[in-house]
Amino acid sequence: MKTNIQFFAGEEPVVVKEEDNKLEQIKKLKEELEKSVSIEEYNKVMQENKSLVDEYINNRGQDKKEDLKPPITYAQTFLKKDSPMSNRDYIKNALEYRESMLKETGYDVFGDKGVSTEQTEKVARVLGEVLETTEGQAEFRLKLNEVLKDDAVLVASLRNKNRN
Repeated sequence: MKTNIQFFAGEEPVVVKEEDNKLEQIKKLKEELEKSVSIEEYNKVMQENKSLVDEYINNRGQDKKEDLKPPITYAQTFLKKDSPMSNRDYIKNALEYRESMLKETGYDVFGDKGVSTEQTEKVARVLGEVLETTEGQAEFRLKLNEVLKDDAVLVASLRNKNRN
């Protein structure tokens, strides 16, 4: 067994046995181990943290588009005759304009005298479905032609009017 003699100013030399020193180190290590976290628990917390950070990064800045409807004046500017746009874009803007008007004023631009009816709701719903199920202009035009039906009386009167 080795002994270690330490001298301190003004005191008698203290003899510390190496064995006592090792016991103190062991006690300190035990205390630190008791205060520490197991590797499984640490990995679990780190995985939860990583998933939360990933979720935050992937979802930040994404607002629900349903809540972000344009104001009436914005939609109105896209419905002017001098604005070049496809039929698909025009229908999309018309539906947005109708929805904005209904929300802000209660006036239905598709209905007679601004009154919303079952027919105007059906027109808006069908046009919305056509927009949702098509991607390009050509596909939109084909789907719209499938959905729209000519009024026989109106077609006949237009034919007679064009003959005269």
